[in-house]
Amino acid sequence: MRPRTDVASRAVRGRRRRSFVALLAGIAAAGYLGGSSAGARETACTAGVHNVGGVKVRTFCGPAKATAHVSGKTFHFHGGKCELSGGYFTVNIGSITIAGPGVKPKFSYLGIDVKPPRPGLHHNQVVSWSVPGKGYTLFGATVTVKSGLKGGTFTGHLIVGGNGSGSFSCS
Repeated sequence: MRPRTDVASRAVRGRRRRSFVALLAGIAAAGYLGGSSAGARETACTAGVHNVGGVKVRTFCGPAKATAHVSGKTFHFHGGKCELSGGYFTVNIGSITIAGPGVKPKFSYLGIDVKPPRPGLHHNQVVSWSVPGKGYTLFGATVTVKSGLKGGTFTGHLIVGGNGSGSFSCS
């Protein structure tokens, strides 16, 4: 018989996983449904939803960029935007693959949602990024947003184990 704490901890992890999946679906939906605007610096980028290789991809354009570090690897992201949306400060950079379970990402993407949407230190946030073939998620991440919502840093534990960190700039 397992100690009661193991059962309780599995229940908490299950609730966290379900909450996380719902949050990721919300991030994807916000990006999928959100509008975009093109500026002079975005001429080579076509923002919006596109079909690529039989899957939907939501592309973000703009001056935002980020770097993420995990397990000795460094990933660079460019072409995105930071904005206030639905009570969140959001960062969306690159192109997110919008697909069902089992479909691997086709492009590079980094997304951050911070609530409340203000500068400072924020605990228990979600930061996700993907590169072709693989996705990463920091669940319960700490995100520090700079004054003026112009950039920041993030750090946390990967859902699959290990740690990740990085930084982002909105302009």
